[in-house]
Amino acid sequence: MHDLRRTLGSNMAMSNQSLQIIGKALGHRSAKSTQVYARLAHDPVRQAMQVAQQQMMTAAGLVESKGKVVPIRKKKTSGR
Repeated sequence: MHDLRRTLGSNMAMSNQSLQIIGKALGHRSAKSTQVYARLAHDPVRQAMQVAQQQMMTAAGLVESKGKVVPIRKKKTSGR
């Protein structure tokens, strides 16, 4: 039974559920009991950076909103 609880908590953490939600689902009385799952969660700083990068590239017209890269066209020089 304990292994199933740990598996549930691990899967929830890897699905980016908050530690508060994981603790409630597992019936933890203390947040400290839930902290063991924090190491399994994806790095929130990296995720935030990736979202910001995507938004910046989309705003600059370098990426379409679906994530497809748009080629940058070079200006033709006048051979002078």
